[in-house]
Amino acid sequence: MRCSLDVNEQIASWFAGTERMHGYQSHQVVGRHVSLLNAVENQPHADQKTAASDPPANGHFGTEGLQVKKDGSQFWGNLITM
Repeated sequence: MRCSLDVNEQIASWFAGTERMHGYQSHQVVGRHVSLLNAVENQPHADQKTAASDPPANGHFGTEGLQVKKDGSQFWGNLITM
């Protein structure tokens, strides 16, 4: 899955492949926090760093784990932000 985030981890852009994978159209997710896409088990705890709190030098961030589709079903996937 690919999307881009702003400094507050809000979804800034949404790619067509990601739309097909998650079932959300861009107008339904742009401006919302990226945690919308993560299963509860993958939600960061207060002591965990996130992409915005500790941005990588190259500007890209990736993680993998359970993700949630619009219909509530879950799948194992990679989240790559640019």
